[in-house]
Amino acid sequence: MLDKYEGNFPKLSKSNSLVVDGLMFYMKKLNGSYIAWEYKSKIKIVATDNKERLIDWLYKNIKEIQGRLSENKNI
Repeated sequence: MLDKYEGNFPKLSKSNSLVVDGLMFYMKKLNGSYIAWEYKSKIKIVATDNKERLIDWLYKNIKEIQGRLSENKNI
């Protein structure tokens, strides 16, 4: 089961969004954790304790993310 963002994302800005290798991510701090969702599918990608680690993880794991999203593109 995948964790999806409920509702619509707020207006994107430099501080709450990031594009890595053609995929856009929405980022938000919730309850002390930084969370990233893939924008188009609204699927939660990762949660971590700080924003820098979240961004670094997205860049280092983008090929795996792309592969998993393409496997679930009918969701």
